[in-house]
Amino acid sequence: DITEERKQRVTFSDGWIESGARLIVPNESPVTAPADIAGKTIGVLAASTWGDLAKPLNPGDLKTYKSESDAFQDLVNGNIDAIVTDGISASYNIKQSNAPLRLVETPLSTLQKAWTIKKGKPALVKAINQAIADMVADGTYARLTADFLSFVAAPNDPIRSNLCRVEREGLLP
Repeated sequence: DITEERKQRVTFSDGWIESGARLIVPNESPVTAPADIAGKTIGVLAASTWGDLAKPLNPGDLKTYKSESDAFQDLVNGNIDAIVTDGISASYNIKQSNAPLRLVETPLSTLQKAWTIKKGKPALVKAINQAIADMVADGTYARLTADFLSFVAAPNDPIRSNLCRVEREGLLP
């Protein structure tokens, strides 16, 4: 994950994948936005921060699970109304298992991931950034992820490499 603290230790490429917390519901659920789940039962992984993101949704009950697969099974079986979990892992699990579930469009949180590169390797960072940009522009990125995800995970507005800041401010040796 791209964080300010990590930027002090490494150089990041441009953000290449965006994920975050998503609400997962059965296909037939009337829920179309996170606010629609108020008063309903939401499942979350016990050893995660998903419960913190679910609480503002005002669930009627917040049920914790030791494994995400148990939460998914309870959702498929109709024992809970939704799950809060990572959008990419959820989309992958739904697609691979052909589960009758879907992601609610509006994310609860977002974060971007990037490749980390040892500081002092500007040519490598530039090459990685160019490869990412080329793959997104020519559709390769979407084709490579289509078999695994139900959405394109490339960020619409990628966080730019901290190398760019270094170059702008003339901090390279």
